[in-house]
Formats: sequence, C-alpha cells, structure tokens
Amino acid sequence: MTTSSHRDLVYMTTCSHRDLVYMTTSSHPDLAYMSTSSHRDLVYMTTSSHRDLVYMTTSSHRDLVYLTTSSHCDLVNMTTCSRHDLVYMSTSSHRDLVYMTTSSHHDLMYMTTSLHRDLVYMSPVHTSIWCT
Repeated sequence: MTTSSHRDLVYMTTCSHRDLVYMTTSSHPDLAYMSTSSHRDLVYMTTSSHRDLVYMTTSSHRDLVYLTTSSHCDLVNMTTCSRHDLVYMSTSSHRDLVYMTTSSHHDLMYMTTSLHRDLVYMSPVHTSIWCT
C-alpha cells in the first residue's frame, strides 16, 4: 500500500483467521468504521485530513494484492483474481465515487462519498462480478 510523497504513511496488519485489516493515518483523520454480517468481510475506512484513503479486505480465502494512490492522492485500483474473484476500487475525477466488490459470494459493497469526500453509506447488493 502506498501513498504519494506528501501524504501520511499507511500501514496494515492482518489477523490469523480472517483478513481483518485496519489502516490509520496521522494528522486528524476522520474515521469511518463499518462491518457487515458474520458471513461478510469486515471493511474499514479511514481518511486523512485532506484525502480519502479507502481500504477493504476480502474473505478469509482471498488475499489483498495492492493498493496505490496517484500523485494527487486519487485512489486508483486494487485488484485480485484469486479463484476468479474481483476486488476493484476506483474513483471519479473528483474522488467522489468509490465502489468495491468483494467476498466469496460476490456481494457488491458499494460506497459513495459526498462533495466533501465524506462517507455516506455502504450496503451489500447481491450481484456477480466476473474477473477479466
């Protein structure tokens, strides 16, 4: 996981039984915490004082590959294709829209942000995403 040179360092740790991953930034981050049901992935979201750093974990059978930000701290993407499961993140040109797909059942985790990049909601939607 990387951020640009002018942003705070982000780190991750995992637990042994689940991919419980958390991310923190220094400064004054606005922390948004979310968890799904017992059969879903725990998702943790944190923002720095100026940029949105979004992170999600997959299920216990999935692995995080990478997460990068551009030179302007725009979230680019995170992909993994283990057993044809797709984990994907992208933002709009103004870092307003962020959507994610994950979990072994291909439940869509959807998130959108306001004009100030605050988290509005997150909900699971039963749909399938194919790995291409």
